[in-house]
Amino acid sequence: MLLESTLTFDDENTAKDFKQLFDKNYVHVKLTEKLDYIPCDIIEGSIDAIIKWAEEGLKNDEKNAEIYNEYIKAHNRYKIPINYLFENYSPGDRLFSIEDVQNIGTKYIAEYTGVKLNKGIKIPECKSNFLKNKIPDGMSPIYFSQFLEQNDIITIRGDSYYLKKKVEPGTINVLLKINVLDKAGFVHHPGIRNTFIYTTDITYEITLPIEAYKLISTEHLCDIINKHNYNSPDKKEEINVYRFKQNIFTTIMEILKNNQGISLEHLNDQISAEWLPGSDEYNHSALMSEPENTVKIIDELKKAGYIRGNYNSLKAVKMPGRRK
Repeated sequence: MLLESTLTFDDENTAKDFKQLFDKNYVHVKLTEKLDYIPCDIIEGSIDAIIKWAEEGLKNDEKNAEIYNEYIKAHNRYKIPINYLFENYSPGDRLFSIEDVQNIGTKYIAEYTGVKLNKGIKIPECKSNFLKNKIPDGMSPIYFSQFLEQNDIITIRGDSYYLKKKVEPGTINVLLKINVLDKAGFVHHPGIRNTFIYTTDITYEITLPIEAYKLISTEHLCDIINKHNYNSPDKKEEINVYRFKQNIFTTIMEILKNNQGISLEHLNDQISAEWLPGSDEYNHSALMSEPENTVKIIDELKKAGYIRGNYNSLKAVKMPGRRK
């Protein structure tokens, strides 16, 4: 439907809570699931190959110089804990336990994301000196152990990781996400392969019907979603869309209320002539609608029972009292 508005949620339970809130207090809404994808542009290559590629980028791409510089620093940092392992352990030596990786990984994620643990919940202490003190800041211990395992450098036996073999640190293969560079499939460098990954993603959409525009002002909608911690990355745009569609609805209904029997042509002229109030006398906005778009909007409002008549004589329908 053209005039319906949506709110998008990543979490199903939060979406259900919002649906219950709207259904109980305002207007019945529809909750639907949408399957989408999250694109991820990745390059794969040895640590040294990626450093050399980033060094070329640093010289030739001034716009992204800071990003390339960070890539160089990060991949040089990879070598520090690897060198420590190879200097202090021999193939077959026990390195650390799986539990140690999980415990320090949980702590890292909580600190990195700023998530506060519930009172009373305590993360068990990691007993590995290597994981606690030798992994550089900003590097996930979980990812570090995973990429060493994927490169066949370490292996799991029982409940622990063991060193399997030693190699030149710069030859170890790593993955690097480069979405920020907007170079999907265009990295051409010896020893580097482009991979574009599509990850499935399910979102949950609440659809607000036309009736919502009569019951919930844009400001009230903002209060509702802020009060209940709605944090969609599209929140600002969704609110703007709601405001825009609400303005279309209220403008059309107000014109019809004051001009019963108006033609579609004159209605469209009136819409374009309507000025919306701004923050001061110098700040205003206007609604513009192409005739073919107005036809579709009017048809939708007729189908919803808000307008009656033909295109030569459009009238607003008196609606029964509705719950607030």
